[in-house]
Amino acid sequence: MFSVCVPIGVGASLRLPYNLKLGSEFTYYFTFTDYLDDVSGYYFENDLIREYNGEIAAAMADRSTGGPAGWTTSGAIRGNPKNSDGYLALIFSLTYTFTNKKAGPQRPEKHPFLRK
Repeated sequence: MFSVCVPIGVGASLRLPYNLKLGSEFTYYFTFTDYLDDVSGYYFENDLIREYNGEIAAAMADRSTGGPAGWTTSGAIRGNPKNSDGYLALIFSLTYTFTNKKAGPQRPEKHPFLRK
């Protein structure tokens, strides 16, 4: 399955001594699917799942414990298909920048046309 997501976030970084940088980022990902958590659509007949795919598949298809009678029966709605899923990430980073003073082109002290 393939789906698109749109990330929206904020971040900040702080330069530290010794070529270090400390950063943090908070990002929320809006998705266009309701199947990230596998809670969407309708409940399937659990006895058929057990018959064709085994006991583990049947147990994973209905992980509910308790609740009103009949709420996980075949044909009952799972989740809210009108709301897409989303997820967020909070990331902290510490970066070290390697430097080489001889790397890259060196600037001349004066442009050749300005030398006298």
